[in-house]
Amino acid sequence: MIGILLGLGSLGLIVYMIYKVSVGEIIGFNDIFFLSTFIMFFFYTITWGS
Repeated sequence: MIGILLGLGSLGLIVYMIYKVSVGEIIGFNDIFFLSTFIMFFFYTITWGS
């Protein structure tokens, strides 16, 4: 269950970053940090289980 939530959160952040690029806004350090953190926890969860 946790893996599904982290996966959906990562997907939502990816879509949000694509939106920001298409609108012309700058992607900041915080955006990249949160995306990498969500993806890291997602891969950890699907590898070792929740």
